[in-house]
Amino acid sequence: LEAQASQARSADTKLLKPKILSYMLEEPLTGNLNPLLSEKNKSERGFNHPYTAALLCPRKYPDSFFRITRKMKDGIIKVDNTSFPFFCWDRAQYDEEDMWKGLFRNETLIRVYSYLPRLRFS
Repeated sequence: LEAQASQARSADTKLLKPKILSYMLEEPLTGNLNPLLSEKNKSERGFNHPYTAALLCPRKYPDSFFRITRKMKDGIIKVDNTSFPFFCWDRAQYDEEDMWKGLFRNETLIRVYSYLPRLRFS
């Protein structure tokens, strides 16, 4: 059973990888990142790209993500389990007083969840 579960996860991930670059855009069908991200060169992603760095930045630093992501990349700021990244929240619903408001309502997360094949029980 574990081997089958692992194969299913691998298959889901393989199907998702080519789509994730467009899923993270606000307008997946018409939007583009500037600078563009390569599907093959992963070294340009994460904290090395301004858009993905902003998505990875902890939400508690919304206005200074360029400085913060640099400090995170350099190990000056440690990211732990309380440092949810910006992409976990719906941008319009985020409330500094209520961290649960809008949590896991980000369009990227919803698109990914909607894309993943559902388990089928027979």
